[in-house]
Amino acid sequence: MLYVDVDEFLILKKHKTIHQYMDYILKKNPTLENVKIHWDIYDDNNIIERDVSIPVVESFTRKGTTPDCVVQNYATKSIIKCGIDGLQFKNVHFPIVNGRKLIVVNGDGELISTSFYQMVKPRALNLACINHYVTKSISEYMSQKLKRGDADGYIKRNIENRFFIYCDKTSNKIEYYNKHKNE
Repeated sequence: MLYVDVDEFLILKKHKTIHQYMDYILKKNPTLENVKIHWDIYDDNNIIERDVSIPVVESFTRKGTTPDCVVQNYATKSIIKCGIDGLQFKNVHFPIVNGRKLIVVNGDGELISTSFYQMVKPRALNLACINHYVTKSISEYMSQKLKRGDADGYIKRNIENRFFIYCDKTSNKIEYYNKHKNE
């Protein structure tokens, strides 16, 4: 079972299907229970209002370079083996099982030891990654994400703590935000 959000896309780099990918990973580690696949966060490409007839993956082609993007790219999402007794999620980034650690591999199929924290170093991107279009354009961010809370429920979103940490802060975006913030 793959746990991703609607703004996250599984990208397979050497396999045509998820079945081929998982067959390869399972041959390397037949007892695995969790595959942790790293994010690649994309910024807004300095697009104010996106033409929504153009797919997200074609509109946003620039990987985020802000310090927060660099840190957040160590976050992972999981492919979980179904049927594990006692499986729970501490948050959307990592599953836990009461009383024991899961048998975990990174996205390249290498056995890793993890703590109960979601960041996994070093990044493993040779076989798969999750492209995360966390903000999209400022107009989409304001109309879709700004009005609701963070997925983990920890942070009430605002333009500073959830948009500009991933995207360049430009006068065009600030002007757009100020013009439309009360709509």
